[in-house]
Amino acid sequence: MSTIGRPSAVKILVLLHILLPVLTLVRTLLPRRLFLLRPYAPTPVANWLVTIIFVTIDLVLAYGLWKGKKWAWVSALVWSLLGMASSIFELFLRPLAGEFILLIIELVIVYLLMQPGVQHYFRKGLTRLQEGAAHK
Repeated sequence: MSTIGRPSAVKILVLLHILLPVLTLVRTLLPRRLFLLRPYAPTPVANWLVTIIFVTIDLVLAYGLWKGKKWAWVSALVWSLLGMASSIFELFLRPLAGEFILLIIELVIVYLLMQPGVQHYFRKGLTRLQEGAAHK
């Protein structure tokens, strides 16, 4: 856990990683024409399985980001880049407002993760000597 004060951007990141599972559940529960998104999988059972996996990943990332875990920073970046690629691909297939909203959220997450204060909070780029001094 980081001993550095939690920046506001990290709090926003955590909120976004809590918002994404909510949107994922709404995507699965509501008819797709209401939310303007396609389901993840062609069958309802597979769709629910993918939904549970995505919700779990986002909630684990929210927890790790809140606690200042280094793995959470890297994982959130990779997860957001994959989400961006998926949204862009979906937008090319059939543009829907929901996919555009998800793309914007993923872009905001990547932007926030790249902020110097956020990177410092997760001790990105610190040498072992600097990291040891930060704990004192």
